Parts: sequence; C-alpha cells; structure tokens
Amino acid sequence: GALARVANCVAESGGNVVEVHHQRSFTLLSARQTELEMVVLTRGANHRDELIESLREAGYTVYQP
Repeated sequence: GALARVANCVAESGGNVVEVHHQRSFTLLSARQTELEMVVLTRGANHRDELIESLREAGYTVYQP
C-alpha cells in the first residue's frame, strides 16, 4: 500500500514516475518503514520543488541528490 500511496501523491502533483527502487531487505529500517528511490520526470525546477513540497506535506521524508 505504501508504494501506491506515494506514487499517487506524485501523480496528483503532475509528476511522472519512470523508475522505482524499493528495498525492504538488508536495511537498518524498522519493519514499519520503507525506503524508496524514485526517478520522477517534472516540468522543471519549480515543478520539482512543488512536487517535493507535496510529498513532505503528505508526511514523507524526501532526500535529493
């Protein structure tokens, strides 16, 4: 369910998910946490920032390279 929820948040913000890496094994995360690495297409820097803000408002922690 968590993957669908975050993908839906990205879609509602107008982003396009092109790649997802979902690692549950071999992490230091608790059983209640999930870490996703996503490649998302946006319309530019402003749209990217809006999408990240939407994810944060939804309760997600966002790390950028």
